[in-house]
Amino acid sequence: MQIDLDAYREQSRENWGQMAQGWEDRREWMMDITGRVNEWLAEKADPQPGQTILDIAAGTGDLGLRVAERVGDEGHVISTDFAPEMVDVARRQGEARGLTNVEYRVLDAESMDLDDDSVDGVVCRWGYMLMADPAAARGAISHLRALAGQLGLAQADIVVQEQVSIGAELILGVSGDPTFGPVLTVGIGGIAAEVEPDIQILLPTLSRSEVLDAVGRLRSKKLLDGFRGAAAVSLPDLADAVGHFADMVRALSPWVSEIDVNPLIADRQGGLVAVDALMVLRGDSEEA
Repeated sequence: MQIDLDAYREQSRENWGQMAQGWEDRREWMMDITGRVNEWLAEKADPQPGQTILDIAAGTGDLGLRVAERVGDEGHVISTDFAPEMVDVARRQGEARGLTNVEYRVLDAESMDLDDDSVDGVVCRWGYMLMADPAAARGAISHLRALAGQLGLAQADIVVQEQVSIGAELILGVSGDPTFGPVLTVGIGGIAAEVEPDIQILLPTLSRSEVLDAVGRLRSKKLLDGFRGAAAVSLPDLADAVGHFADMVRALSPWVSEIDVNPLIADRQGGLVAVDALMVLRGDSEEA
């Protein structure tokens, strides 16, 4: 099915605008988990004093602010995001650090209005995989490479992720309980998980009927039924997914303490797609 890219962009911009406050509130927690990615990218880009560096899809701005410290007062960082609310978050973070060499701009990475010789390097943490038009993203990457000759991206030069149609969003996770051990979480995901959690807690020894009963108890269950034209969630497929997830949890429990899959999206073909996930390892608290 053809995706309306303009509708996706608008929905994505709205979503990130609504999530900006939550990301700001949880920034320290997020940096504890992902700060090493910023350090890796800063080392990979190797910004030099006096250079101008562009940060694409900057979010809370931490990567660009780290780079700003490296280029020094004589350098310049352009911290950008297509959600104005996220740009405001990055600005507040920069001001709190006393940085004066950062420019904060609302900028869509698919159509950048920058002069060809305006930057010396580019960094981007997780933005490209979330863009609406992969071809435009590839064009932007090629263009920026031609301009700067260097592009720091996490774990690979280019990260490409399959486009998923907008649909019902769920959350699926596991965490440790001091009494019961590993417990599963299933519920409404996406932005809703940030605003007003609607979840059910289950033991990993659950049965298929227990999964269906738990989903039926969700306050926002109607969101899973094809609400306002979104794809309906196949409850049998969801029960299978939770069952397989529980099997994985039992198998990985000696090494993994937490897993968070959010969102798990029901696409228009009836499938369930894990769009984002976090895994916390035991012992040294490494994240994957």
